[in-house]
Amino acid sequence: MIIRFELFGTLEHLTGPNFEIVVEGPVLLRDLLGPLADRLGQLVPYGTETTEAQLLSNLSFFMGRKMLRMEDRIDADNTITVVLPATGG
Repeated sequence: MIIRFELFGTLEHLTGPNFEIVVEGPVLLRDLLGPLADRLGQLVPYGTETTEAQLLSNLSFFMGRKMLRMEDRIDADNTITVVLPATGG
């Protein structure tokens, strides 16, 4: 099973192009922290020990129009959009 990740804007320039992660079956976003840390480095600051607050302060994950949380299930052949979180000033 393949999960595709699409990166946009500044994030794409910081981390490189879109990528894929191969998994055995449906997973939670939490289950992808290790592979995401390998690919996105310090944006997943503590690898598999990264908390939801730490992750979502650095990155936003969307599947379709739904923002993903760490406990959301990702099924086969889904595409996840990854962007830097919106900030205000």
